Amino acid sequence: LVCKYQLSHASEYFRSLFLANKSLPLSGAHQCAMNEFAIVVSSFQHPPPATQFRWFLECAVQAPILKDISDETLETCMRLSKRFKAQGLEMRCARYIQENVNKKSPMVALCWLNWVLKHKFDRASHDACLPCVASASLQCLEQHRNMITEKLLADLLAAKLRMLYDQVCLLLNN
Repeated sequence: LVCKYQLSHASEYFRSLFLANKSLPLSGAHQCAMNEFAIVVSSFQHPPPATQFRWFLECAVQAPILKDISDETLETCMRLSKRFKAQGLEMRCARYIQENVNKKSPMVALCWLNWVLKHKFDRASHDACLPCVASASLQCLEQHRNMITEKLLADLLAAKLRMLYDQVCLLLNN
């Protein structure tokens, strides 16, 4: 059921598939039971069906099913990429984080950083989030202390000290 919700959230194709309205049949898919659907992605016996479904998630059916990742679908896509071991989707999520985190507020970046840690994403995504989160004031970080592990807090404080040191060096050199 959770997977059904996540797929519906991330994809127009799955949203249409899971609608109770039977007037919108989708070719290659049928409902087996209340919360069970069968999707025929290919007639090949090899590779295994799980691999074929992974490819299906990352490709297109009639239109792209997992279009551009947005702020609203980011965590859902991160979960799906790990659940189905969809490396293409995982790379798109990581690229989205790395390209957009510096445009976000420190608290949004903190949420993204927590998702990166929770879903065990790559180090580059972690490193992209860290400077943005470190730009938050110490008071703000203290207010959100329950969202920050000891190790992460140490990394954030070290990043703040590095940033302060760089600013002082720049000021003294000018």
